[in-house]
Order: sequence, then structure tokens, then C-alpha cells
Amino acid sequence: MRGAVTGATGRLGSAMITALEDAPFTGPAGPIAWTRADFDLDHPEGIGGTIDRDRPEVVVHTAAWTDVDACAREPELALRRNGDATDVLAASCAHRGVDLVVVSTNEVFSGDRSDRRGYGPDDETGPPNPYGASKLAGEDAAVDASGHAGRNGRLGIVRTAWLFGPPGSDFPRKIMDAAERAMKPLRAMGNPIADVIGPHPFTGWQTTLDPLLTAGARNYWKSHSFATIEDGLIDVLVEYAGKLPSAETELAFVQLGGAINRVPSDATAYPHRDVGFHINLHTRWRDHADDAACIAWARSLFDACSPFASGGTYVNFIPEDDKDGVRRAYLGNAKRLAAVKAKFDPQNLFRVNQNIRPTP
Repeated sequence: MRGAVTGATGRLGSAMITALEDAPFTGPAGPIAWTRADFDLDHPEGIGGTIDRDRPEVVVHTAAWTDVDACAREPELALRRNGDATDVLAASCAHRGVDLVVVSTNEVFSGDRSDRRGYGPDDETGPPNPYGASKLAGEDAAVDASGHAGRNGRLGIVRTAWLFGPPGSDFPRKIMDAAERAMKPLRAMGNPIADVIGPHPFTGWQTTLDPLLTAGARNYWKSHSFATIEDGLIDVLVEYAGKLPSAETELAFVQLGGAINRVPSDATAYPHRDVGFHINLHTRWRDHADDAACIAWARSLFDACSPFASGGTYVNFIPEDDKDGVRRAYLGNAKRLAAVKAKFDPQNLFRVNQNIRPTP
């Protein structure tokens, strides 16, 4: 099959060319890469001659003006580039019996549905911005051209979302650039011992603590949540940090707040929306002869921190002997969770965890 791709030097177009080069159905000549010289969104009227020159059997239309902010500033230009140009291309393809695939966007939908279902091809459209409106205009023009041509050219419309990758700037790149700008004042404060702030792959982040949790060690931990850091708490932590019971013991102190605390405490199972800090008192050792000393250190530090704590804890840091841990992890939401458990798991089948017992 002889295929052509519009916008072949763009992000999607170049990826499409690469994919088609490896496809078994494009033939020895491979795909035809149409650049702006072959099909210009601002001057689309020459596309008929381009089709006659290259004689493709199918055209994949990836060329578009995808700058959402710019489209909002110049909606009429967006309509010309994404709507009118697609109209000209579709009519030229249909007139010659050439199949056309138009790459559109999820922005043709309003995005306000709340039933947790994805949008389907036949769902009602409602573009929330000029970019989406211009792409929908292109879809409609292509459908109209295909339906009135009286030829055999077929039409397909593909709606995509969250396109990213080389080359150039994309949404993830913009997020990383914004993060770098936000970090600049902090980095200007001095020279830290280590600067590990940066983009991390999800799988890499999940293994971050693996070196601290190697197999074969004995562990015990307790945890507290704090609204603020008081001087008395700092004194307690400094005191106990000076008498760690083992080389692998750690005080993991984490700052919370921000977006976490802008959610109502009863909106999810996690209730600690007024907490600013959390600490995990984690003692870790190798020899069972050190069991008593290490466990005693963690319990003593837990008690010493209690006067400054909020009364809550984090569910992942509850030891087996903490009978009140689950209640402190969920506080006011514990009864509601027990009712949910009673409805969906009344026999407590899923119980190998920090267990919420079913309560009618």
C-alpha cells in the first residue's frame, strides 16, 4: 500500500513515518513524507497536484496547528489551519478515490463527564476551547467531503490525547522546565551535600528505598503525625539521634501539606489533611540478640514524641503489636470504612493487611 503522511517533520508525523517504514504493507518504497512544501496548512490549495504527483493510496493527515494557547488567541487562524485545510485535503482525496485518515483530538469533547467512562466515537461533542473547535471543524469537513464525493475513497478519524515525544517541546517537557524554574531559588541558597531533585521514571522511583531495605534484616517501626514542628520535638529527636541502637536505624521525617491538605478530611480514606509532617521511627538490625534494645528504643522515642503529635499515624508504618494503629491511621473515617468493609467483604477475606474489620 502506498501511503503518504502530512506534517512528516512534526512529532506525530515523524513517528508515523518511522512506524510505516517498519510496516510490511507499505512496500519497498516505504511511506511518502509530505512536509510543508508539499502540503501547507496556510496554502492548502496545491494538495491536488501533490496527490497527482505521488499517487498515494492512503493519506494520513497528522499536520495541524496544535498550540492550544495560540489557537485561543487566534481562533480564526486555527479554523483555517485545522478546519479549512483539512476540508481541502479531504475533498481532494475523495475526488481521487484516495483513502484518508484524519488525526484529531480528545479536545472535541467537553471533558466534563463524571461517570468514569471513556468517550466513544458516537458520543456528543462539545469542544471546550478554540483548538478543539477547529479540529472538530476539520472532522466535520472530512465527513462531508467523503459523503458527497461519489467516489471510493474511505475516511477514518482517530482522536488522540496527550501526545509527547521527540522532537521539540511537549507537555512533559514544559512541566520539567517549570519545575526547573521553581527549583532555581532553592538551589541558589547554597551547595547541598546532594541534589537528587529531578525527573525520575516511575519504576525508578519505586526502587528508591531498596538499598535501605535489603533482605535479611530485622525491622521494627512506629510513626507519628505532626501539625507543626515544635522546639521540644526537635530536642527529643536530637537526643534520640545521638543514641541510635544500630547502624541501620533511621528517623524518616517527611513534610506534607500543599495539595494534600486542600482535600476535605472525609473525602477519602486518608484523613490527615491538617498534618504538616510525618515521622517513621525505623529501627533495623541483624542479630536477634539486639531485638529488645532496638524495639525499646523505638517505643521510647514514640512515647517521647507523643506530646507533640496530632494523634494520627500513617497506615504503612504500623507495627504488628500496635493494636490501636488502624484507628489512628483512619481516625474519623474508620467507622465509614468498616461499614464499606461489611458491605463488600463481610467475611473479612482480605485480611492480610492493616485490617479494617467489617462492622455493620
